[in-house]
Amino acid sequence: MGNESNEDTASTNERSRWQGGLDNTDWSKTRVKFASKWIKSGSKVADLGCGTQILAYSIDASCEYTGFDIGKMNSKNILIDLNIDFDLGGVFDTAILLGVLEYLQDPFGTLESLNSKVDELIISYVFSKNSNPKTIDKRTSIGVLNHFNEQEFLSRLGSLGLSVMEKEIIWNREEDKHVIFYLEWR
Repeated sequence: MGNESNEDTASTNERSRWQGGLDNTDWSKTRVKFASKWIKSGSKVADLGCGTQILAYSIDASCEYTGFDIGKMNSKNILIDLNIDFDLGGVFDTAILLGVLEYLQDPFGTLESLNSKVDELIISYVFSKNSNPKTIDKRTSIGVLNHFNEQEFLSRLGSLGLSVMEKEIIWNREEDKHVIFYLEWR
């Protein structure tokens, strides 16, 4: 019976996340606020995992915004699966990945493939602060595929040639820490 409840909760969380149900949470609004302040006026922006395209309403009107997602939460979304080879159909100034990397089979491979397509990245990631099986099970139950700690994650970014220009903490809890980064290629 306990498993059914966990599955029901996971299904509800999946539906909520994929249908934009998290867009109105305070932390989601904070994340969008930080991302939008780092996007320069006139930029060509690729929002990867855009969901309902909430970010489009927060950036300067001079920006050219394109939203990509695995689902059609917004009729303007261009369908893309970041877990397989993908093509953005052009070059962009900035790529945004907010709450996306945790759900990718190879998040660093995805970032590496963006090297020749974008100048800057804005990403958020919820770090696992411990490898406690209960914590990992909780993350896995909502679809998280990887469980990096912050030190390991930053080391991997550096090995890709990415430099952290700015960062902000969205939350810092006992089990996890949510951070948003503004990155540039070295």
